[in-house]
Amino acid sequence: MVDSVKPTSGLTSVRRTIAVAPTAPTRASEIARAAAKNIAPNPAADLAAWGPPIDEAKIAALRDQITAGTYKAEPDAIAAKMIESDMPAPAAAPAAPKAAK
Repeated sequence: MVDSVKPTSGLTSVRRTIAVAPTAPTRASEIARAAAKNIAPNPAADLAAWGPPIDEAKIAALRDQITAGTYKAEPDAIAAKMIESDMPAPAAAPAAPKAAK
């Protein structure tokens, strides 16, 4: 949104831009938009666009533990998750062929 501001010191015009935070699309608006374009809705694309889910209750519990000084970090678990996120999962071993009778 752009608002005009009247000049006060000889300037002819000054414009100010106000940043507006984008809002997450709602499922209903996505369906309506797709229907208007005659396109089938794509739930996978919607989920990808919205980003990962946020567990507000877990965040609140962690925040409370940190504030109270009772949160205990587990370095081994943190390191394991970091390695897991960087390393590809091991490939499954191929099945052994069945013996002929």
